[in-house]
Amino acid sequence: MMNVEAIALVAQIRNAYLASKNEQDWLTYRNQLVSTYGKKRKFMELLKQKGY
Repeated sequence: MMNVEAIALVAQIRNAYLASKNEQDWLTYRNQLVSTYGKKRKFMELLKQKGY
């Protein structure tokens, strides 16, 4: 269940970045998530499913 909650928070963060026209900052943040949590297969799978 924690992965689902984490993805919900990532969605809120993504929406905030995109609403403030900071797409490049969003991409930087997303890349940091991938490099930090890349070994968390389920989390990475959920990110990919959501298109993040």
